Order: sequence, then structure tokens, then C-alpha cells
Amino acid sequence: MKITILSRVDYAGSGFKMYEALLQHTNHDVDCFTGKGPNRFDVERGKIIREENRKIAQDRVDASDIIHLKGDWPHNGKYLGLTLPDKPIVITVSGSLFRLSKDGGRERYRFDQYANCTVKTAFSPDLCYPEFTDIWIPHPIQTEDVPVTWRHREVPLFLHTPTNRGLKNTAFVKEVFRALRSMIPCETMILDNVSFKEVMDVKKRTTIFFDQFRQGLYANSAVEAMAYGVPVAAYLSDQAKEQVHDRLHSCPVISMPLDVGLWAKSIVDMVTDEGWMKILSMKSRMWAEKVHSYQAVAKQLDSIYQNIYDGSK
Repeated sequence: MKITILSRVDYAGSGFKMYEALLQHTNHDVDCFTGKGPNRFDVERGKIIREENRKIAQDRVDASDIIHLKGDWPHNGKYLGLTLPDKPIVITVSGSLFRLSKDGGRERYRFDQYANCTVKTAFSPDLCYPEFTDIWIPHPIQTEDVPVTWRHREVPLFLHTPTNRGLKNTAFVKEVFRALRSMIPCETMILDNVSFKEVMDVKKRTTIFFDQFRQGLYANSAVEAMAYGVPVAAYLSDQAKEQVHDRLHSCPVISMPLDVGLWAKSIVDMVTDEGWMKILSMKSRMWAEKVHSYQAVAKQLDSIYQNIYDGSK
């Protein structure tokens, strides 16, 4: 099959990672294009559509068997200035433009605006609203040849890297960090407005990575940590768990109600038990491999594509 992935903005490179996963673990002819848009962390994001290559991109789309749109923007027959042909279209929503306002999102689009997509999916369990989809495509991450870098530290390091302090509930994380510093010797870091490389250098040696504590999910940054065996803390809502049925049943992400005292005491109990932390690190890496690895995500995408492919078109 000839598959083309299009992203209006591939902010964290998730569309490009889908492309890499398919390229490495299927026999499909895959290509990937994105709009210029912001790329705060300078991550790989595929070919940027410009005027000089727009015809090349249009020819590729016209020749595709399946078009996969990554991002919250619905299409109206046009996307990135390209005309979409009468071919199966998969969409994977992924952020606050789609998320309902009651869940902290902007709710810019209605569910019915995606009715012209053949298959509707989401990158996050919390976005798998029953009225929209129950197909969760986990954020893909490369795990092959990626070493487990987590090590027990006498003085634990706790890290938080918000892309948006409001959406990540950084205020809550700061309170937990303050409580932790008052209870045990530890190092706490909140990094934003720094390069992807700088973040990853710190993340690889982190004891526990604190992701987000507002929207009931863990996201791409947490997956990056788990690939290195770094345990992750985040708030996972009951709604998100229910929406993807039993797929989060054995998820090792540390989650509990948003109570500062409860979080601080629980984290102290964990990091002072070296044996337990080693098990949690191992489970985190295993979760990355089983659920988020390029191989796992490519297998799921291939199944979706096979189900909608019509070789006669």
C-alpha cells in the first residue's frame, strides 16, 4: 500500500514517528509531509510543504491508497493546501484543539466535523470519547537499541518538563516538589524553553519523571522517559481508563488523586525502596516496548489500513 501521513503541525514529531515505525516494520510505501508551523524542540518532522514542493506533495497524495491525518484539524477536502482525493482517510487527533472544554481543552471542533474520515483514532486515551472513537493509537517511540539508563540514586532526581504550565498543572507539581524537598534530600528540576537534547540528557538520569496532572493522561514526553526505563508519574483519570477498555490495566504510570500530601508521602515511600524502584523501572521499559514501540504501533496501524484498503481505487 502507498500511505501518506499529513500533519498541519507536527509539534513533537509524532507524525514523523508514525512514518518511521511504518517504514521500519511494514512493507508499505510510506511518506510524510507537514506544514511549517512551530517546532519548539527541533525534532524530526518529515518534509515541510512549501510552494516549491507542493506539486510533488499533491502528486504523492493523489497516488496514495490511504491518507493519514495526524492532528486535531478536520479536513474539508483540502488539507495543507492540498486537495484530498476520494481515498480512505484515517485521522488521529492528539491535543487541546480537539479536547472537550470540560476536560481542559479548547473544544474548537465538533465530533461531526470528522465524519468525512474513514477511521477516527486518538493518540491519547482521554481523547477516545465514546461519541468519537475507541481506537487508541499510542504515541510511538523507538525502543530498539535504546539503552535503559535508569539507575538508583542516593539523592533522587525528580523532573518536570512542561510545554504548557497551565495544561500540565505545573503549579501542583511545584507543590509536590516543595513537599518532597522538605521530607528527603532530593533534586527537583522544572525545565521549559530548553532544547530537546538538553531535556533528554536530564531525563535519562531522572529517578521519576513527572508528566502532567490535569487532563487525565500521560503524553509523548512520558513515553520518551519510559523508553529509557525511567518511571513516570502522572494523573490518569478513570474516564481515560474506561474509554480504552482494559488497555491501561497494567500500565505502570504512578497515578493517584491530586492531593499534595498523598503524592509526596507515596513518592518518598517508593524512592526509599530500591528494590521496588528497580521493578518499576523494568515495568516502565516493558510498557514502552509492548505498547509504544515502533513495532507495536506499526502492527496496529497496519491492521487499520488493511481493514479499509480497497485495491480497486
